[in-house]
Amino acid sequence: MSPDDVTETDAQRAGFADVADFQRWLATMKEGALFQRIEVGYLGESD
Repeated sequence: MSPDDVTETDAQRAGFADVADFQRWLATMKEGALFQRIEVGYLGESD
């Protein structure tokens, strides 16, 4: 995945105000190939 593939919805679901906010944050990270889309959810307490 490329950072350019991030949509407004993706950015907002990740806690950013918008894609521009995400891009500003991303600019503070060091260069590298590690950029992946993950999604985490809470389904409740385990039994």
